[in-house]
Amino acid sequence: MNVTYIQEFRVKQMAQKCNIDKTAEAIMAKEDEIELLEMSVITDFLDGQSDCKEGMPHKSGKGDAYDRGYAAQYELDQINNERTRNK
Repeated sequence: MNVTYIQEFRVKQMAQKCNIDKTAEAIMAKEDEIELLEMSVITDFLDGQSDCKEGMPHKSGKGDAYDRGYAAQYELDQINNERTRNK
């Protein structure tokens, strides 16, 4: 009876370890996915900002981050132009 209990315990421990490993892999994959998404948002924002700085027309359909970057740069340019004009 003791041997069976020990074997059952070992099997349960191995199953738990396997589930923990799978959970850890899933968490790491999700973290990678989130990191890629964050980098994409940053890149899109910077692309919009750059297009505005270079005087390129706004490209619709490039996403919210692009729009925000373009708008932020446009607003900054307007503020800077107003400052230099009032000097």
